[in-house]
Amino acid sequence: MATKRITQETFDAVVKENMDDFEMDVEEAVADAVKQFESQGVNLLNIIKQAPQATSESDGQQSASRHPILLALQNIQDSLNDQSQSDDENLLKGCKLFQEECSQGLAYRSVAADNKAYTIILRVCQRVHDNPSSLLIALNSLASLIDGQPDLIDNIGIQFIMDTLKKYSKDALIQQSSINVVRLACIMHESNRQKFVGCDLIEQLILVLRHFKTQIAVIKEACSTLRVLTLDDDIRVPFGKGHEHAKLIASECNGLELLIDIIKLHYQDTTIYSEICATIGKLAVRNEYCQEIVDLGGLKLVTQALAERMDEAPSDVPYLPTCLHVIVARSCALLRAISGNDDVKTAIVNAGCVSLIITALDRHPKNVHIAEQGCAVFASLALRHPQHCVDIISSGGADFILKAMKIHEDVASVQMQGCLAIRNLVARTREFCDAFLEAGAETILRQIRQKHKHCDDEAKAALRDLGCAVQLKELWTGTPIRR
Repeated sequence: MATKRITQETFDAVVKENMDDFEMDVEEAVADAVKQFESQGVNLLNIIKQAPQATSESDGQQSASRHPILLALQNIQDSLNDQSQSDDENLLKGCKLFQEECSQGLAYRSVAADNKAYTIILRVCQRVHDNPSSLLIALNSLASLIDGQPDLIDNIGIQFIMDTLKKYSKDALIQQSSINVVRLACIMHESNRQKFVGCDLIEQLILVLRHFKTQIAVIKEACSTLRVLTLDDDIRVPFGKGHEHAKLIASECNGLELLIDIIKLHYQDTTIYSEICATIGKLAVRNEYCQEIVDLGGLKLVTQALAERMDEAPSDVPYLPTCLHVIVARSCALLRAISGNDDVKTAIVNAGCVSLIITALDRHPKNVHIAEQGCAVFASLALRHPQHCVDIISSGGADFILKAMKIHEDVASVQMQGCLAIRNLVARTREFCDAFLEAGAETILRQIRQKHKHCDDEAKAALRDLGCAVQLKELWTGTPIRR
């Protein structure tokens, strides 16, 4: 993998050299520069692979060439330096152009960041803080800049966003845009997450959800941000506080009760149902929370959704994340999350969810998300519960698990969940081994070991518990130290 880096100026200089010295046209000069640097092992992810544009001064003289995003940034800077309020129109026009340029990709945002864009855009936000319509444009510009660059935001920016959330507590659009900035600043950045939470972000998000129960866009943004706070995705820190944040949301802020109230209010809305299912699933991190979700009516809602809306999604579309397949997949994902509690597992089985999942796998076999989550629920329900294994196998679960694995043979996540389901279904009920073996499970599992190396342990465990020949490696033998 390429690890060397260059600056945008270096890349632009080579493009210019190709055009001036070798008389290449623009496209040829850029392509040659890309090829040249890639052959040297240079990572060009942060480079705009276009030639800068020549601009003209007011006197008609041609100035140095610059990229459009830098021109937009310069226009914003010039407008900021003009202290008169009459220049705010040009300021906001520059912000809109800047936002359009940032949307073209991370390279554009990276080049802007290298030219002090964060400081400039934050100054814009501070200047227009008392003008809601202008502030909305500035916040969207800030969000477009820090997307994929959460390191940019500093303590001043964090405090500004929190102040904005509190000042405009009744403005849905500003709440949505501010929360969007928070979400982007917290993705893969544990330090930012902890700083925001330290500024009472979770309490503020709960207040937003209570106040804007009918605002779908605001609910979606708030739920997405709550989920980001529970992640542990920053490789720069050994341990995150996602678990503690989930506990704070679920118990101290009564988030579970609020989310289930909202999902009842918007039961027919696919977007809200899916968002809240995903959020509740992230909060099911303790035994008592799983039980609380059931007690608040969460299991009943999921069962109702699976029973009533199964046929609303088309059965022949493998990937369609915006359709009602999402309801089935997210319902299964929530069942998987709360089934970490053994008592809840029994409640799920008693509610008839096994047959509902079988029906989902039968009617929508090509949908990869339903296949993965369906197998995952079976794996969880079967763990340490022989009677649940009986219920799943008697409903035809073995055939549908293997069918899902065959249809989605190239999808590692489906293969892994299928392996776990097989292993858990036969580990304590050996009498079911024949049902899997006769359906060709051994062949499928051996193919997985060859094709999906990171599923090897799961496939090997399934083969072992099915009674198939498998070579187990002793990774450490405890060889004594020779003195």
